[in-house]
Amino acid sequence: FVFLFTLIVYTITLTPSTPFWDGGEYIATSYILGVPHAPGTPLYVLIGRVFRLVPIATVTQRVNWLSALSSSVALLFIYLITVKISRFVLPWEDRPRNKIFGYLAGVVAAFIAAFATTFWDNAVEGQGYASSCAPMAVVIWLILRWRERLDEGNEDGLLLVITYLVGLGVGIHLGVAVAAWAAVFYVFLSRPYYLSRWDYLGWAPVTL
Repeated sequence: FVFLFTLIVYTITLTPSTPFWDGGEYIATSYILGVPHAPGTPLYVLIGRVFRLVPIATVTQRVNWLSALSSSVALLFIYLITVKISRFVLPWEDRPRNKIFGYLAGVVAAFIAAFATTFWDNAVEGQGYASSCAPMAVVIWLILRWRERLDEGNEDGLLLVITYLVGLGVGIHLGVAVAAWAAVFYVFLSRPYYLSRWDYLGWAPVTL
């Protein structure tokens, strides 16, 4: 519901033409597979190129809609992150009221983010900011999922997935690296003895 509702709102309020500032540059480089301003956004340009090929609306609206879709995906994971955190804080077992509060907290958190002025502005125009929010939110959700799977024996595979997503995400916007700091800090906070293992000490700078 959060995903579909926000996507519909963003689609209705989508910027109908070329937005001001960097939006026009990103739309143009997505159209010609060009190189935007430094440090460059190669993955964004490739994804924008795919959206540019969709035979619906104008090229500008297609690339603008990429931001709308990415923002809705980010909000979906903001909802999931909030629900997971609520389960850490409020026990759900045999307490249906806490479960309801957790779901409501997720909806409220997602909608507060969705209709904040800056987030909404970026969600309806061709910019790298909105598209980078999705991998950032996925990384945070994955690190919480890693925490849930502690001691299962296979949870650290998620750390490799996080590293891969961060590596891809910086091809959209360097801001994705901010999520890497949070992930690394959370891992060592949850398992301090990782600080004495060279493989995990090596994983941290690679992720960052």
